[in-house]
Amino acid sequence: MLAVDVYQNLHDNKLETYHMRFATGLLDSIIRSGDGTSFEAAFVVISAQEEYAILRVLSLEPIMQSFRESESCKYDVFECPHPKTGKIIEVYFN
Repeated sequence: MLAVDVYQNLHDNKLETYHMRFATGLLDSIIRSGDGTSFEAAFVVISAQEEYAILRVLSLEPIMQSFRESESCKYDVFECPHPKTGKIIEVYFN
């Protein structure tokens, strides 16, 4: 997303569009990898930056992060207030 901002500020519409499509495709593939509600349905990501990008897309602001293990796999788990109800939910990333 940084590249999108850079090329937008440079008024380079072609590269801005290219990077926007790339970022959108990446975020879409992560969203399709799971729903983030459990270890079994964790979002599959490569980096912490992707975790925070997905949280932003979902309008979630983390209040706590923990590392958990299940069946020899390690997960990042974020606690976030639900944007509509305020109820604390957990979002899982693998």
